[in-house]
Amino acid sequence: FVPTENISCSCGELRQTREHILCKCPLFTRQCIHLREVSRHLISSEIMGTERGNIALVIFLEEFDAFKKRGWRNDEEDIEGIIEE
Repeated sequence: FVPTENISCSCGELRQTREHILCKCPLFTRQCIHLREVSRHLISSEIMGTERGNIALVIFLEEFDAFKKRGWRNDEEDIEGIIEE
């Protein structure tokens, strides 16, 4: 949590929380397929409480880059530039 950063979600929700992204955000509906295979009703404790759930969560995050900091560019050129500095 960084007080100076916007905490709203791109979908219009006022607070972009873990629960919102994993279970309620309409922007992540397609990626939630992986999570629903573990927890039909997208219950956080079921998803994060098992090895299978953790694997599904990693796939979810990789597909949509859900928790990346806004404004952070991660292409190879930018990473190389940061390393060289």
